[in-house]
Amino acid sequence: MMLKCKNCGGELHPAEGAAMCKCMLCGTVQAVPAGSREAGTAPEEAAGRDSTEAAREAERAASLQRWQEEREKREKARQEEERRLADEQRQREKEEHLRKAEEARQKNGSRKIMTYSAAGADRAAAGENAVLVACRKADIIIGPIGIVIADSMFGEITPAMALAVAQADAKRILIPMNHCDNIVAGVPNTSTGALVSGAVEKLAAILQEEE
Repeated sequence: MMLKCKNCGGELHPAEGAAMCKCMLCGTVQAVPAGSREAGTAPEEAAGRDSTEAAREAERAASLQRWQEEREKREKARQEEERRLADEQRQREKEEHLRKAEEARQKNGSRKIMTYSAAGADRAAAGENAVLVACRKADIIIGPIGIVIADSMFGEITPAMALAVAQADAKRILIPMNHCDNIVAGVPNTSTGALVSGAVEKLAAILQEEE
């Protein structure tokens, strides 16, 4: 409210911090309310400054809030970037592991092919897919009993390979070798050479029957 003279109603302009004020129109002296003594201003001017200060305080609070939100946003982006980099690192390590495993598999397969060729085979192939394809075309399959047991032969026989051999239409001549915790009961302690010779004899008998 505007500070007015209680006698004539004229507008009063008290000095800064003044407790009393004299009306310039009628000369009446009256007390200045405590809330109107700020910097010699009328109450509405003091209220205006209060309003301005409140607006500034609100702006400072809003600015602080924006700063906090921006900081949280940057922190979230940093954490997401760290997670992305960690995921990429794990993916690279996984790909490197798979690459080395494939190199080892191919190298091992090459050794097997060389062994098969040295043994007199006309054609040779190694690896899971080669076994799956061969089982679909073979008439007779010869090998240690582990070829029908998944994960046998030190993990060489995969479940898919064992299943392919077991489901093949071919005749299977299985050599009863007691290895990798696979024990065949009733088989004497015979040398590998003798077992292989027995398998060859079985093969010859089958071929003779088919003739």
